[in-house]
Amino acid sequence: MTRRLSDKDIVLQSGALKDETAKRKQAETQLRKALANFNAIFENSPDALMVIDAIDGTILKVNQMVSHLFGYKLSELKGKNFKILFPSPKQRSQDELIKDPQVFGTVFTQEFRRANGAKRFMDMTSAIVTMDHGISILAAFRDISKRVRMEKRLRESRQKHLQIHQMVRLMTDHTSDYIWAKDPEQQFLFVNRKMSEKLLNCDDPQDAIGKTEAFFIDWKKDKRSQKPIEKMNDCSEHVTETPEKPVKYLKEGIIRGKYFVMDIHESPVFDEKRQIIGTVGIGRDITQQTELRKKIQQNKKNNTGAMKSPVNNVVHDFNTLVSEMERMIVMAQSEFPAEKPGGRYLKKALEIAQQSTGIMERFHHYENETLFQGDREGLSKGKERILFVDIEEAGAEVSKQILEHLGYQTRAGSDPEKALTEFRLNPDSFDLVITDMTLPKMSGETLASEILKIRPDIPIIFCTTGYRQPQVDIKSGLTGIAALMIKPLAMSDIAQTVRNVLDKSNPNQ
Repeated sequence: MTRRLSDKDIVLQSGALKDETAKRKQAETQLRKALANFNAIFENSPDALMVIDAIDGTILKVNQMVSHLFGYKLSELKGKNFKILFPSPKQRSQDELIKDPQVFGTVFTQEFRRANGAKRFMDMTSAIVTMDHGISILAAFRDISKRVRMEKRLRESRQKHLQIHQMVRLMTDHTSDYIWAKDPEQQFLFVNRKMSEKLLNCDDPQDAIGKTEAFFIDWKKDKRSQKPIEKMNDCSEHVTETPEKPVKYLKEGIIRGKYFVMDIHESPVFDEKRQIIGTVGIGRDITQQTELRKKIQQNKKNNTGAMKSPVNNVVHDFNTLVSEMERMIVMAQSEFPAEKPGGRYLKKALEIAQQSTGIMERFHHYENETLFQGDREGLSKGKERILFVDIEEAGAEVSKQILEHLGYQTRAGSDPEKALTEFRLNPDSFDLVITDMTLPKMSGETLASEILKIRPDIPIIFCTTGYRQPQVDIKSGLTGIAALMIKPLAMSDIAQTVRNVLDKSNPNQ
């Protein structure tokens, strides 16, 4: 028999049903609110969001940012395969086809294709979600094309900076000068290899970076001389702070027990706001020239009877060179077998032998000084302007003094390129050019040829040793070569040859 429910049971069951219905309606309301909130967040997210079927890759849902980022309408993406967003094989190179996406944690950096075919780099973050239709992938996209372009430019800039640095390093490491750059605190930012090895005494130029000059060098005052060295034209006093304008000065002292003088040119470096951010400098070792200049100045004060002292100095210096050269040769033979001599010591011996040329120039200078004192009135003189180029700075200085004793205005040096530049700037400021046949950087013939291109009427005198003959027709006069003087040059020969050439070039004067 079927038991009939009592009225009380019916009321209880009815109340329970109502409670369950109310709870279900409340849950449905909360679910609708949650779905509405999810849709609001999904649609208004600053990132492009996309729901993709995890099985077949079909795009199920997208937000408005997807349309903005990829350039498709929403209806054009729904139901399409996710591969539509990847560049086609025709747009990608072989390397790109086999290259895997870059993974940074849970972020994939990948190249995607817009509707117009343009490619964009994007970061994609994905997560597995379970939805009514099954397992899906929630993907978020963010355009990083601008960042990628900036990173590319930064890499290119760094590469260009590296190439420039390598080029500067290559050029400065093959020069005979000392080159450096400092910050406002006088700490080195750059030094070339000669500066590092010869002056700072460190093998690697990088070892000097971040340190000051005082870390490596203790400039001690030269006690041998009570008087300062002769200042060069437009030279400033010794500079210890960052200069506010280009300066030129001499630095003199004792470094590691040896006398040293450096001719320095230094300039400030400014940023775009005209603030000083450091200095760059270049220095040249002029120790030998300075010592010779000091001796010449001292010898000028001596009378004719005191000329024996300079001659004795020349003999002493020459004997010292010979002894040092012999010592180098002995060291070369003792360190290596006879069939394989030491190249370093032989090279040093050759350098010492080459210095003897300067000593002989000094000897002839003293010889000419004696002649100048004893027979001054018998020499031909003049007031013309002469450009003199010698193979050695010491020889140029001696010849300059001889010509100035004879009354000529003389510009002298050993750098043919500098002499050519000076002549090119003021070709009419010279009446005669005298050049050595053998010069550094360019030959005497080349220098003469370039000068004659600028001013064909300028007379030129060649100087050469007894065994070196110029490859020009001096007698014809067609090349502009007026005369030839054989070295070593005597004062009387210089006076006579120069005067004859100038008189022939200006017969009306």
